[in-house]
Amino acid sequence: DLPASALEVLNNGADGLRLQFQPNADLTRSLIEIQLEFLRIELLPGELSGTWIESWKDILASADKKSLNTALGFDLWQGHSSKGSGAMSFQKQLTEFRAIGAAQLFRHPILIDCSLYAEAGARMDTQLGIALSMAHEVLGEDPSLSPEHLHFRFSLGRNFLLETAKLRAFRELWSLYLDSLGRSRTEAFVNARNSLRPLSASDPHGNLLRLTTMAVSGLLGGAQNME
Repeated sequence: DLPASALEVLNNGADGLRLQFQPNADLTRSLIEIQLEFLRIELLPGELSGTWIESWKDILASADKKSLNTALGFDLWQGHSSKGSGAMSFQKQLTEFRAIGAAQLFRHPILIDCSLYAEAGARMDTQLGIALSMAHEVLGEDPSLSPEHLHFRFSLGRNFLLETAKLRAFRELWSLYLDSLGRSRTEAFVNARNSLRPLSASDPHGNLLRLTTMAVSGLLGGAQNME
């Protein structure tokens, strides 16, 4: 029972929800009795199309869209890598995103997920380069999209100082990048998640210390959201 389990998690102190669901999901049933205006809500659909969009519109019809901290956790590149030639074309996906953005269904409809590359062992400078290049691909392909439509996800490792510096460096690079495009500076919304790579199956108490250190890196690095 998703509503009951979600309410239990929120009552225990969580201040956000990430929901992964099938295209035919009815979100009005999943989010019943949940006060969205107090939470960070990120939806992770398997596809951009589906009945879930209509049910999400029904939810927003009785809410103040501008007051909601909502995001769409759909990664264009991951979909292509997993589905291959059967995936929707990049341009067609951006058309879907444009419609979602125009309807103001989410504050941050486009996800730039760099955590996949960190978990695969990419160096920190490589992660920053990938983040900027993917953002440039999206904004260059569809100039009508606003930089505010993007949100970024980074994975944090156990190197406390360098992980903190990585997030701070990204913010500075993002500002310089927007300057190069002649666009007004907007603060990048950054999600930070603890990496699973440094964790040990035989040292649970050490894992608590590692996870705490990684979380503090995200906070000091300026992440607006911790997963």
